[in-house]
Amino acid sequence: MGQIPFGAILGAPLMAAVSAQAAAAQACVDFIKNVGLGRANYRTLGKQLQLGERLLGQPELALDFDVAYRIMSHGMRRGSFMGKKLVDFIGTTGSDYLHARRIINGLDQAAKIEQHARGLEIVLTTSLISPV
Repeated sequence: MGQIPFGAILGAPLMAAVSAQAAAAQACVDFIKNVGLGRANYRTLGKQLQLGERLLGQPELALDFDVAYRIMSHGMRRGSFMGKKLVDFIGTTGSDYLHARRIINGLDQAAKIEQHARGLEIVLTTSLISPV
């Protein structure tokens, strides 16, 4: 992914969103590394992510970028980390990007991520093709 010139191809707002996603995945890896998920959570996540008992027997697998991303994505969609889902903050009724950050890593860098998300939303909204 580092070889593709996303900035030149997609523009700064989308590049910011890609960077924010990578930072969120790294935050998940850091959390797992520093705090861990606990045996029960490793067992549950292993089953839900179709990893079987591998996470329980090898919790360091959660440090693998792809596995960490799957844990983060799953947790955001299901509300596994704080009891709130991404859809509770971002949906058809509005977007609370600032507080959506709480799902993964509290409010760390929340204002910056909110700014990037709003920029991406503007780009995506204005690029919609209207029906003729």
